[in-house]
Amino acid sequence: MDLSKGFQIEEPNVFVPWDTSEVQFQQSFERLQLRRVTDGYFTTQCTTLSGLSHELGFHFYPRGRGRLVEFEFFRNSCPDLPTSYEAFQRHLEETFGPPTLTSPGSEGYLSHTWAFPGVEIVHYVQEHFGPAEYVRISKTAERGCWKKFVAVDLTTEGLLKQRIQMGSLSWLHFFWVVLLIGGGSAGRVAHFSTPV
Repeated sequence: MDLSKGFQIEEPNVFVPWDTSEVQFQQSFERLQLRRVTDGYFTTQCTTLSGLSHELGFHFYPRGRGRLVEFEFFRNSCPDLPTSYEAFQRHLEETFGPPTLTSPGSEGYLSHTWAFPGVEIVHYVQEHFGPAEYVRISKTAERGCWKKFVAVDLTTEGLLKQRIQMGSLSWLHFFWVVLLIGGGSAGRVAHFSTPV
C-alpha cells in the first residue's frame, strides 16, 4: 500500500486518497455507509490492516470545508484493552512491518511510531478517563517538516544524558513518561519535535 497517496480499505474494497475534500468524500464514498459525528469527522465500520474488523474515523482539516488529513482506528466491541492493543499491534506490524520507533508508554503499554514519506502511524495508550488506546495514520506534509528527537534523562537530578535524532517526522509530540530504572530510581523520557 502506498500510504503517500491514501489508504486502502479492504472491506468494502475502497481506496480513500489524502486531500479529498469533505464534500467530495460524502458524495463519492457512499459504499462506506458513513456516519457523520460532527463537521470534519465521519466514521464507518470496515476491515483493514490485513483482515482486522474495526471502526475507522476520517478527520478533515479545517473542519467544515477541509481536506482529509487523518484516519483514526478504534474498536467498539473489543472485550478489553490488552486484547485490542495486541490485535492492533499485530495487524499494524503485519501490514507495515516493525515500527520505526518504539518507546516506553503509559499504563504499561509501549508507544509505537511508523514513519513513511509524508505519513506517520502511531499506536499508544494514554490516560483519558481511564486508559484509552489510540491508533492513527496522519498525513504529515501539510503540517510542515519537523525533526523528531528522543531525549532520555536517566538521572533524578534532571541532567540530560542522551539525545537521539530519529529523522524527519511530522506532528508535534511532547509528553513525559516515567521510567523505573534499576534500584528504584526514576528517569524521564521526552518525545519532542523541533522545526528543521
